[in-house]
Amino acid sequence: MKKEKLKILLKKVGYEAEIKFIDNTLKAKQKLVGGLIEIIDFTDDTLIVCNEEGKLLDLPPNTIFDIDYIAGDYFVVGNDFENADFKSLTDEQIKNVTPIINEKSLKYSKKELEEYSPDNHYIIMATPKKELLDFINDYKNEFLTKLDNDSNEHLAEDYNEKDFES
Repeated sequence: MKKEKLKILLKKVGYEAEIKFIDNTLKAKQKLVGGLIEIIDFTDDTLIVCNEEGKLLDLPPNTIFDIDYIAGDYFVVGNDFENADFKSLTDEQIKNVTPIINEKSLKYSKKELEEYSPDNHYIIMATPKKELLDFINDYKNEFLTKLDNDSNEHLAEDYNEKDFES
């Protein structure tokens, strides 16, 4: 039996997104992202498949999306809602998502990419990356501050002094 091929958009760290054809197998998907896969909704009809442990493994930041970023290589694939599976990207989907990915992706020099290794993973992070630094500052200042304030308000509501009276 012939294996089904999927048309995907592969985004390697430091490179432009490129069209690839892969086997529709778990093994093929894990090989592309370098480990366990995580599925993230991207657009209405596409998904991002990335390494579930990318940040834990100190993979280099690849693309910044809103309040989070993807570490390591990932790919975009079509969402087969009806069969709870993946499907090949259409030309229209590729045309729509490629500019988004390329705009939000961090750029690295060839030297930075060549010097990067799991044992020397800070080589890429050593060069200041304005986009990543801005993202981290915004995340801390906006999201975490709001989360702390919401948590404190929630605790204040849940634990009134009268709850501890005997």
